[in-house]
Parts: sequence; C-alpha cells; structure tokens
Amino acid sequence: MKHLRKYMRSSYYFVINTIVLGVPYFAFAQGPTDTCLPGEICNPIAAGSLSGLLIAILGIARDIGFIVGIFFIIYAGFLFVTAQGNEEKLKKAKNAFLWSVIGMAILLGAQIFANAIQETISNL
Repeated sequence: MKHLRKYMRSSYYFVINTIVLGVPYFAFAQGPTDTCLPGEICNPIAAGSLSGLLIAILGIARDIGFIVGIFFIIYAGFLFVTAQGNEEKLKKAKNAFLWSVIGMAILLGAQIFANAIQETISNL
C-alpha cells in the first residue's frame, strides 16, 4: 500500500508539473495574423476550401503518426537488444520493426495520394 501511495504521489506531481509548464505554451500562442473588423465573423481555419482543410488535417495526423512511428521503431530496437538470441523474442522484434516501417510508409503514401488528388481537382 505504501508503494501505491508513493506511485500515485509521483503521478500527481507529474500531472501538476505538466499542466503548470504546459499552460503558458498554449496561453501565449500566436493568434490569427489577419484581423477582422468589428462585427465581422473571422475564419478560424487557415484553409480556404474543403480540400485544403483535409490536407491540413492529414498533415497533422501525419506529423503525430511519424512521432508515434519513431517511438515504435525505438521500441523494436529495445526488443532486439533484450532478445539476447531468443528466437521467439527476435521474431517479435522483427515483426514490430516491420509493422512500424509499414505504418510510416502508409502515412507517407497517404500524404502523397492526397496531394495528387488535390492537384487533379484543382486542375479541373
């Protein structure tokens, strides 16, 4: 029970520090650069069309996906190191690495495919 309280206390400290250090990051974020006249409704989305919005959303998903993919590649490397010649663990590490690379390739392919579709639509 004592270890659980110590773990929960450290978790609370982590959450509180994350909030305290993270709030200024969002509070001082730069707002929109174009100013609206009083009484006007401003466009909060930088994209001017549906395809631009979809490309922006896909770009954010790609950025987050690449970060997650890098962590999975690091995890696969950790599995390789800890396998120590065990065939089952090596097979698990190889599969983790293979699927991490395949996932990152799909993300890159989706971005290329979306850009190709946007160019085709804009040329029509």
